[in-house]
Amino acid sequence: MAVFLLKNGPKATTLATHWSDIRSGSAAPVASVKLGDYTIYQQRLKTSGIFDATGTRQLVILPVPGDIFRKIEASATTARLSINQQDVPLSGSTGHSAFLAVTKDRKIYLVSDDSVKPMMTIIWNEQRQLNNFVQCKNRELCSSVRISSRDWGPVEGPYSDTDISADRRGAPRGRWVRGPKTLLNIQSRARQKVALQLNMLAVDQDQEITFRGGAYQVRKLDTKPAPVTVGGRTLYLAVYIVLLDLQPGNNSLELNYSVWDKPASKGANPLAAYITTIGLDR
Repeated sequence: MAVFLLKNGPKATTLATHWSDIRSGSAAPVASVKLGDYTIYQQRLKTSGIFDATGTRQLVILPVPGDIFRKIEASATTARLSINQQDVPLSGSTGHSAFLAVTKDRKIYLVSDDSVKPMMTIIWNEQRQLNNFVQCKNRELCSSVRISSRDWGPVEGPYSDTDISADRRGAPRGRWVRGPKTLLNIQSRARQKVALQLNMLAVDQDQEITFRGGAYQVRKLDTKPAPVTVGGRTLYLAVYIVLLDLQPGNNSLELNYSVWDKPASKGANPLAAYITTIGLDR
Protein backbone atom coordinates (compact mmCIF):
# COMPACT_ATOMS: atom_id res chain seq x y z
CA MET A 1 0.00 0.00 0.00
CA ALA A 2 2.84 2.38 0.86
CA VAL A 3 4.45 1.75 -2.52
CA PHE A 4 1.09 2.36 -4.28
CA LEU A 5 0.55 5.67 -2.48
CA LEU A 6 4.13 6.74 -3.21
CA LYS A 7 3.71 6.10 -6.94
CA ASN A 8 0.21 7.49 -7.27
CA GLY A 9 0.29 10.40 -4.84
CA PRO A 10 1.17 12.99 -7.51
CA LYS A 11 -1.75 11.75 -9.63
CA ALA A 12 -4.16 12.26 -6.75
CA THR A 13 -2.92 15.82 -6.26
CA THR A 14 -3.34 16.56 -9.96
CA LEU A 15 -6.85 15.08 -10.02
CA ALA A 16 -7.83 17.07 -6.93
CA THR A 17 -6.59 20.29 -8.53
CA HIS A 18 -8.43 19.48 -11.77
CA TRP A 19 -11.65 18.75 -9.87
CA SER A 20 -11.28 22.02 -7.96
CA ASP A 21 -10.92 23.88 -11.26
CA ILE A 22 -14.08 22.27 -12.62
CA ARG A 23 -16.07 23.07 -9.47
CA SER A 24 -14.93 26.68 -9.37
CA GLY A 25 -15.34 27.23 -13.10
CA SER A 26 -11.82 28.62 -13.34
CA ALA A 27 -11.40 27.30 -16.89
CA ALA A 28 -14.36 29.33 -18.14
CA PRO A 29 -13.76 32.76 -19.73
CA VAL A 30 -14.32 35.85 -17.61
CA ALA A 31 -17.07 38.20 -18.78
CA SER A 32 -16.82 41.80 -17.56
CA VAL A 33 -19.45 44.50 -18.02
CA LYS A 34 -17.88 47.94 -18.30
CA LEU A 35 -19.10 51.51 -18.38
CA GLY A 36 -16.26 53.53 -19.78
CA ASP A 37 -13.13 52.45 -17.90
CA TYR A 38 -15.02 51.05 -14.90
CA THR A 39 -15.99 47.40 -14.44
CA ILE A 40 -19.43 47.27 -12.84
CA TYR A 41 -20.03 43.52 -12.99
CA GLN A 42 -18.02 40.37 -13.59
CA GLN A 43 -18.65 36.64 -13.75
CA ARG A 44 -17.46 33.54 -15.58
CA LEU A 45 -19.36 32.36 -18.65
CA LYS A 46 -20.97 28.97 -18.33
CA THR A 47 -20.68 26.50 -21.20
CA SER A 48 -23.92 26.04 -23.11
CA GLY A 49 -25.04 22.99 -25.07
CA ILE A 50 -27.58 25.08 -27.00
CA PHE A 51 -26.65 26.62 -30.34
CA ASP A 52 -28.16 29.27 -32.60
CA ALA A 53 -30.24 28.56 -35.72
CA THR A 54 -27.13 28.28 -37.91
CA GLY A 55 -25.50 25.88 -35.47
CA THR A 56 -22.29 27.89 -35.37
CA ARG A 57 -22.49 29.68 -32.01
CA GLN A 58 -23.40 28.67 -28.48
CA LEU A 59 -26.33 30.60 -27.03
CA VAL A 60 -25.35 31.89 -23.60
CA ILE A 61 -27.45 33.89 -21.15
CA LEU A 62 -25.48 36.26 -18.93
CA PRO A 63 -27.85 37.41 -16.15
CA VAL A 64 -26.92 40.50 -14.16
CA PRO A 65 -28.66 42.10 -11.17
CA GLY A 66 -31.53 44.40 -12.06
CA ASP A 67 -29.78 47.55 -10.82
CA ILE A 68 -26.72 46.75 -12.96
CA PHE A 69 -28.90 46.15 -16.03
CA ARG A 70 -30.62 49.52 -15.52
CA LYS A 71 -27.21 51.22 -15.40
CA ILE A 72 -26.33 49.56 -18.72
CA GLU A 73 -29.63 50.75 -20.23
CA ALA A 74 -28.98 54.29 -19.01
CA SER A 75 -25.48 54.32 -20.53
CA ALA A 76 -26.01 52.09 -23.57
CA THR A 77 -23.64 54.10 -25.77
CA THR A 78 -20.66 53.58 -23.44
CA ALA A 79 -21.48 50.11 -22.12
CA ARG A 80 -19.40 47.22 -23.40
CA LEU A 81 -18.65 43.61 -22.67
CA SER A 82 -15.17 42.22 -22.25
CA ILE A 83 -14.37 38.49 -22.55
CA ASN A 84 -11.00 37.63 -21.01
CA GLN A 85 -10.05 41.32 -21.34
CA GLN A 86 -10.99 41.40 -25.05
CA ASP A 87 -13.76 43.89 -25.83
CA VAL A 88 -16.81 42.61 -27.71
CA PRO A 89 -19.36 44.99 -29.31
CA LEU A 90 -22.57 45.16 -27.29
CA SER A 91 -25.74 45.94 -29.25
CA GLY A 92 -28.99 47.16 -27.76
CA SER A 93 -30.51 50.36 -26.43
CA THR A 94 -32.80 51.73 -23.74
CA GLY A 95 -36.09 49.85 -23.64
CA HIS A 96 -34.63 46.56 -24.89
CA SER A 97 -35.07 43.48 -22.73
CA ALA A 98 -31.57 42.25 -23.57
CA PHE A 99 -28.23 43.31 -24.98
CA LEU A 100 -26.40 41.07 -27.40
CA ALA A 101 -22.69 40.35 -27.81
CA VAL A 102 -21.47 38.05 -30.58
CA THR A 103 -18.07 36.35 -30.64
CA LYS A 104 -16.75 33.79 -33.12
CA ASP A 105 -18.19 30.94 -31.06
CA ARG A 106 -20.81 32.47 -28.74
CA LYS A 107 -23.95 34.56 -28.91
CA ILE A 108 -24.25 36.13 -25.47
CA TYR A 109 -27.53 37.61 -24.23
CA LEU A 110 -26.95 40.06 -21.39
CA VAL A 111 -30.22 40.27 -19.45
CA SER A 112 -31.60 41.34 -16.12
CA ASP A 113 -31.79 38.41 -13.72
CA ASP A 114 -35.58 38.73 -13.61
CA SER A 115 -35.84 38.29 -17.41
CA VAL A 116 -34.14 34.92 -17.77
CA LYS A 117 -37.33 32.95 -18.47
CA PRO A 118 -38.46 35.12 -21.46
CA MET A 119 -34.97 34.84 -22.93
CA MET A 120 -35.05 31.06 -22.52
CA THR A 121 -38.22 31.08 -24.65
CA ILE A 122 -36.33 32.92 -27.40
CA ILE A 123 -33.48 30.44 -27.18
CA TRP A 124 -35.91 27.50 -27.30
CA ASN A 125 -37.50 28.87 -30.46
CA GLU A 126 -34.08 29.18 -32.08
CA GLN A 127 -33.17 25.68 -30.94
CA ARG A 128 -36.27 24.20 -32.61
CA GLN A 129 -34.93 25.36 -35.97
CA LEU A 130 -31.93 23.03 -35.53
CA ASN A 131 -34.07 19.91 -35.94
CA ASN A 132 -33.66 19.98 -39.72
CA PHE A 133 -30.36 20.11 -41.55
CA VAL A 134 -32.26 21.47 -44.58
CA GLN A 135 -34.26 24.55 -43.63
CA CYS A 136 -37.03 26.09 -45.73
CA LYS A 137 -38.95 29.34 -45.65
CA ASN A 138 -42.24 27.44 -45.76
CA ARG A 139 -43.52 23.88 -45.32
CA GLU A 140 -44.76 23.59 -48.90
CA LEU A 141 -41.28 24.12 -50.28
CA CYS A 142 -39.70 21.62 -47.88
CA SER A 143 -42.29 18.99 -48.77
CA SER A 144 -41.62 19.41 -52.50
CA VAL A 145 -37.80 19.15 -52.38
CA ARG A 146 -35.54 16.41 -50.99
CA ILE A 147 -31.74 16.64 -50.88
CA SER A 148 -29.43 13.67 -50.38
CA SER A 149 -25.81 12.72 -51.07
CA ARG A 150 -23.47 9.76 -50.79
CA ASP A 151 -20.56 12.14 -50.37
CA TRP A 152 -21.36 13.56 -46.98
CA GLY A 153 -21.30 12.15 -43.49
CA PRO A 154 -24.13 11.88 -40.96
CA VAL A 155 -25.59 14.91 -39.22
CA GLU A 156 -23.50 15.63 -36.13
CA GLY A 157 -23.61 18.03 -33.22
CA PRO A 158 -23.90 20.53 -31.93
CA TYR A 159 -21.18 19.78 -29.38
CA SER A 160 -20.04 21.98 -26.52
CA ASP A 161 -16.46 23.22 -26.32
CA THR A 162 -15.93 20.90 -23.34
CA ASP A 163 -17.12 17.73 -25.08
CA ILE A 164 -15.39 14.54 -23.94
CA SER A 165 -14.18 13.92 -27.51
CA ALA A 166 -11.42 16.42 -28.32
CA ASP A 167 -11.86 16.14 -32.11
CA ARG A 168 -15.43 17.41 -32.04
CA ARG A 169 -15.32 20.11 -29.35
CA GLY A 170 -17.16 23.26 -30.38
CA ALA A 171 -18.56 21.67 -33.56
CA PRO A 172 -21.94 23.10 -34.60
CA ARG A 173 -24.67 20.95 -36.11
CA GLY A 174 -23.63 19.86 -39.58
CA ARG A 175 -22.20 17.29 -41.99
CA TRP A 176 -18.66 16.77 -43.21
CA VAL A 177 -18.25 16.67 -47.01
CA ARG A 178 -15.32 15.10 -48.83
CA GLY A 179 -13.02 16.43 -51.53
CA PRO A 180 -12.42 16.77 -54.35
CA LYS A 181 -16.16 17.00 -55.05
CA THR A 182 -19.61 16.46 -53.57
CA LEU A 183 -22.60 15.37 -55.64
CA LEU A 184 -25.99 16.47 -54.30
CA ASN A 185 -29.13 14.70 -55.51
CA ILE A 186 -32.11 17.05 -55.42
CA GLN A 187 -35.55 15.51 -55.89
CA SER A 188 -38.24 17.99 -56.93
CA ARG A 189 -41.96 17.30 -57.28
CA ALA A 190 -42.39 20.02 -59.89
CA ARG A 191 -40.48 22.46 -62.04
CA GLN A 192 -39.54 25.35 -59.82
CA LYS A 193 -36.83 27.93 -59.32
CA VAL A 194 -35.30 27.95 -55.87
CA ALA A 195 -32.48 29.71 -54.07
CA LEU A 196 -30.20 27.32 -52.20
CA GLN A 197 -27.98 28.77 -49.48
CA LEU A 198 -24.99 26.71 -48.37
CA ASN A 199 -23.60 27.68 -44.97
CA MET A 200 -20.30 25.94 -44.37
CA LEU A 201 -16.98 25.93 -42.62
CA ALA A 202 -14.20 25.37 -45.15
CA VAL A 203 -10.87 23.71 -44.36
CA ASP A 204 -8.95 26.54 -46.09
CA GLN A 205 -9.58 30.30 -46.16
CA ASP A 206 -8.74 30.43 -49.88
CA GLN A 207 -10.99 27.55 -50.86
CA GLU A 208 -13.30 28.19 -53.83
CA ILE A 209 -16.21 26.06 -55.01
CA THR A 210 -17.40 25.71 -58.59
CA PHE A 211 -20.90 24.37 -59.20
CA ARG A 212 -22.05 22.14 -62.05
CA GLY A 213 -25.60 21.08 -62.76
CA GLY A 214 -28.79 23.12 -62.68
CA ALA A 215 -27.19 26.22 -61.18
CA TYR A 216 -27.72 29.30 -63.34
CA GLN A 217 -26.34 31.84 -60.89
CA VAL A 218 -23.88 31.55 -58.01
CA ARG A 219 -22.82 34.19 -55.51
CA LYS A 220 -20.33 33.84 -52.68
CA LEU A 221 -21.08 36.17 -49.80
CA ASP A 222 -18.26 38.27 -48.42
CA THR A 223 -17.71 36.69 -45.00
CA LYS A 224 -14.04 37.82 -44.81
CA PRO A 225 -13.64 34.30 -43.99
CA ALA A 226 -13.91 34.26 -40.23
CA PRO A 227 -11.83 31.51 -38.55
CA VAL A 228 -13.61 29.11 -36.21
CA THR A 229 -11.89 26.49 -34.06
CA VAL A 230 -13.63 23.12 -34.15
CA GLY A 231 -12.00 20.17 -32.41
CA GLY A 232 -8.61 21.85 -32.57
CA ARG A 233 -8.99 22.40 -36.33
CA THR A 234 -9.22 25.91 -37.80
CA LEU A 235 -12.13 26.25 -40.25
CA TYR A 236 -13.34 29.27 -42.24
CA LEU A 237 -16.90 30.50 -42.65
CA ALA A 238 -18.19 30.49 -46.24
CA VAL A 239 -21.69 31.15 -47.57
CA TYR A 240 -22.85 30.48 -51.14
CA ILE A 241 -26.17 31.44 -52.73
CA VAL A 242 -27.00 29.13 -55.65
CA LEU A 243 -30.02 29.76 -57.88
CA LEU A 244 -31.43 26.53 -59.31
CA ASP A 245 -33.95 25.77 -62.03
CA LEU A 246 -35.25 22.42 -60.81
CA GLN A 247 -36.98 19.97 -63.12
CA PRO A 248 -39.52 17.35 -61.92
CA GLY A 249 -37.67 14.29 -60.63
CA ASN A 250 -33.97 13.99 -59.95
CA ASN A 251 -31.62 16.98 -60.30
CA SER A 252 -27.87 16.89 -59.73
CA LEU A 253 -25.70 19.63 -58.28
CA GLU A 254 -21.95 19.01 -58.20
CA LEU A 255 -19.66 20.94 -55.85
CA ASN A 256 -15.99 20.97 -56.88
CA TYR A 257 -13.51 22.17 -54.25
CA SER A 258 -10.27 23.95 -55.09
CA VAL A 259 -8.71 22.83 -51.79
CA TRP A 260 -9.33 19.92 -49.46
CA ASP A 261 -7.44 18.14 -46.71
CA LYS A 262 -5.28 15.24 -47.79
CA PRO A 263 -6.02 12.13 -45.67
CA ALA A 264 -3.74 12.00 -42.63
CA SER A 265 -3.82 8.19 -42.63
CA LYS A 266 -4.79 5.29 -44.86
CA GLY A 267 -8.56 4.97 -45.11
CA ALA A 268 -9.23 8.49 -43.77
CA ASN A 269 -11.62 10.78 -45.63
CA PRO A 270 -10.26 13.77 -47.61
CA LEU A 271 -12.38 16.39 -45.82
CA ALA A 272 -13.25 19.59 -47.68
CA ALA A 273 -15.85 21.42 -45.58
CA TYR A 274 -18.38 21.13 -42.77
CA ILE A 275 -21.84 22.16 -44.02
CA THR A 276 -23.84 23.55 -41.12
CA THR A 277 -27.16 24.19 -42.92
CA ILE A 278 -28.74 24.21 -46.35
CA GLY A 279 -31.43 26.85 -46.72
CA LEU A 280 -34.12 26.82 -49.43
CA ASP A 281 -36.24 29.72 -50.62
CA ARG A 282 -38.19 30.63 -53.74
